[in-house]
Amino acid sequence: MKEYYEELLKVGEAFTLFESWKLKDVEAAAVFEALQHESGYLQALYLKDITEEELELLRKGEVKFRFLKNEREMVLGLMNISGSSFYIELDFDPTKYEEKRAFQLIWIDNSVHIVVIESSNLEIKLKRESYIPLRLSHAWKKSWEKMFQSNQFAEEYREWVDDLQSQYESHELWDMAKPA
Repeated sequence: MKEYYEELLKVGEAFTLFESWKLKDVEAAAVFEALQHESGYLQALYLKDITEEELELLRKGEVKFRFLKNEREMVLGLMNISGSSFYIELDFDPTKYEEKRAFQLIWIDNSVHIVVIESSNLEIKLKRESYIPLRLSHAWKKSWEKMFQSNQFAEEYREWVDDLQSQYESHELWDMAKPA
């Protein structure tokens, strides 16, 4: 069903998924979601007044992944486009989805559709695809299994991520993280 998203997400058209209107006119924001129809994941990157130079970096830079893991197996994924200052936290609570949709990175599809959106008008400026590395997939799988077993674990995960985000900038988290 990737064709569904190919048709839905076209460069030059408005991005309408995941209540995108709530992020209109933000300076910068990122949303990481599991897609329906066993189509992988979507990393929406909202940027205001994005320049052609930034688009070129995002278009051609190597997509790299890292992750932080605590002693309780909680995992925060991170993504960077090499050559850019875009460090993106892949904050993801799989309990928002049915288990099959959340775990598709292990069983079905580990692709990530990266969509860059001009936040001033919600126009899709760039689309590209990458893949979640196996090391990160396995770390997430262990963590997510625990989340599905206990609502407390999901709440503790949210608190852990909020605490990290309040203490560190995204690039600092990247420096602290393990390569995936």
